[in-house]
Amino acid sequence: MTIFRYSAEDAQLHEQCSFRVGIIPNTLNLGSRLHEIQQWIDANDIKFADLESGATQKSFEARIAALLGVEDCLFVISGAAACQIAVRIWAAQSGKREFGMHATSHMEFHEDKSYSMLHALRAVWVGSYDRPLSSSDLEVLADEISCLVVELPCRHVGGNVLPTMEEIRALRQIALTRQIKLHLDGARLWVCRPQLQTNFADVVNCFDSSYVSFSKEVGAMGGGMLAGSRKFVTSGRVWANRQGIAGDRHPAVLLDAMRCFEGTFMNFDNFVMHAREVARLLKASTFCLVVPEIPNTNMFRAYFPVSVGRMMAARARLALQAKQWVGTWFAAADMPEYCYTEIVISLDALRLEPQAIADAFRRLSQIADEA
Repeated sequence: MTIFRYSAEDAQLHEQCSFRVGIIPNTLNLGSRLHEIQQWIDANDIKFADLESGATQKSFEARIAALLGVEDCLFVISGAAACQIAVRIWAAQSGKREFGMHATSHMEFHEDKSYSMLHALRAVWVGSYDRPLSSSDLEVLADEISCLVVELPCRHVGGNVLPTMEEIRALRQIALTRQIKLHLDGARLWVCRPQLQTNFADVVNCFDSSYVSFSKEVGAMGGGMLAGSRKFVTSGRVWANRQGIAGDRHPAVLLDAMRCFEGTFMNFDNFVMHAREVARLLKASTFCLVVPEIPNTNMFRAYFPVSVGRMMAARARLALQAKQWVGTWFAAADMPEYCYTEIVISLDALRLEPQAIADAFRRLSQIADEA
């Protein structure tokens, strides 16, 4: 899959638009963000002594641990490294370098085989490329593995797709039977609740360790939590120090995560409901296809019957003409002459009416057709 990232010209256009739908770069308007962090510090009376002693971080970790229903949490600045650490811990405990993951796992798709190059771990593909992991995938697996990494939602299986809670619990039972640890790569767990129809703790309780992010739907410049038992988190703390991702070394990232989580926590379910309404409007149109038809989370895909190049040029024209930026990137689809983008509803897009978002994509499609 070829993904087209922002060029310098695109980034400049993006910054000039007040109407934005997509994954908003976390470094956009960095000066304003740093100013907002300072305002939040002043408003919440954050003391340097508490930051330096670790009290501020520990308070945030305790809050997330309670929300996830785990014994302990560790704030880290890198999700990629956090998931590697989890697998490394379970590998050391079991004596097995092999671990399982889905073929579209973020660890494989976006991280240049860091698990192998940094930790000498060996990945075993589990399941089918076109659907999330299931209990039957683990049941028939012949390989001996230390743990299985489960990404919820499964982003690259047609647009943030989720299994059912029944399937997650069944996967847990098979893992217990086979003495395989389960690690949740839950970077986008925050927007899974409406589809799974349960709370965060119920989901996390099905796993031996978990990771959640503050840089996705939360919108912070970075950071996440590694969650699990006290023993697991104690080991994780050592590895985080070894890999230079411990949160106490990056106070600005920690404070921005705290600030943004406070501002978005009550809206996670609203992101999903808003995405479903936008998808409903787009589905009723004739200019694009929506996958899945009813979004499982706040993200879904829209497919357009034009080439990537034409769509990118159309997006730039729309930004210049209407100051509207829609879509994050466009990639060639499996269908000939089609491209697709991910439509993501976060705080910026939540402020826009669903009909306005659908109309913006309609204008984008019209411009592309005229090119």
